[in-house]
Amino acid sequence: MQDAFPETLVSGLTPPAKLNFSVMSETNLLKGAADLSASVALLRFTGEDREAFLQGQLTNDVRHLTADSLMTAGWCSPKGRLLAVFQLYKDNDTVYAFTARETLDATVKRLRMYILRSKVKVEEVKDLTVAGIVGDVPSDLPTVKCFTQTSGSPEALDALGLTSGRALALVKADTELTGSAEAYWAATAAAGVPFIVSATSDKFVPQAVNLECIGGVSFNKGCYTGQEIVSRVEHIGKTARRAALFACGKALPAGSDITDAGGTVAGTVVLSAAAGSKAAVLAQVAADKTADTYRAGEAVLTALSLPYSYSRSDK
Repeated sequence: MQDAFPETLVSGLTPPAKLNFSVMSETNLLKGAADLSASVALLRFTGEDREAFLQGQLTNDVRHLTADSLMTAGWCSPKGRLLAVFQLYKDNDTVYAFTARETLDATVKRLRMYILRSKVKVEEVKDLTVAGIVGDVPSDLPTVKCFTQTSGSPEALDALGLTSGRALALVKADTELTGSAEAYWAATAAAGVPFIVSATSDKFVPQAVNLECIGGVSFNKGCYTGQEIVSRVEHIGKTARRAALFACGKALPAGSDITDAGGTVAGTVVLSAAAGSKAAVLAQVAADKTADTYRAGEAVLTALSLPYSYSRSDK
């Protein structure tokens, strides 16, 4: 199944330049392109078996990869729990994947364990910078690649003081970026898109963080690592836990607990980032209690709407 929310290419190669963006009002965020290289890395897969190898590893059908849109895909352990979430595209004879930097070494090491005799090479791309964009993509942005991405619901964006529009780009390494990385991650959480880091690696099955709702899982592509568990969860017909969106007075660490009104641990933070005076929190909670009010210490989490439902469009 291809991504139900296509994230498309919007610009091509232009010369490097310094980017300067103005500050919005106090109720909004700094617009522009932010340097995400501290948190996002780019992997490159080459070799004649690259697509066959990834087809046997990832939750989505990489035969549908294109050069002008991103495909979301999970990479699972044999127990069906997400080790990483990739955003992939292909360019001629190469497949590229955006993934979390803090798990990069472990990801590359483990991927290479599965290569065996396959003709595949996996390595980090080091001569480009990953940039995240909130708002419109500037027409003069010196991008090598730039993909528009989905936004949160109007209600959630308004509550968080976020502007509509989100994009992921690659720029030349000497480009100066002045946007807010926190704004990009807050916008990503508002869009209901999970990002797996060390604290959350090997904790969630794909459905528990809504990966199939955003087109990140194909249920008819054939076998891949962890596929038996993922399919079993799907065939049960009901997912016990889901990722829900909340507003909070502060950003919460990924992997940290949230509690219900009685003080009992009731959920896990998947992704959180500050949005001005508020923070967006994407947290995994019981599927039938996503609208409840939760707490993280003294901080209160208030439910917001996601831009999608928990039902897949291809059912």
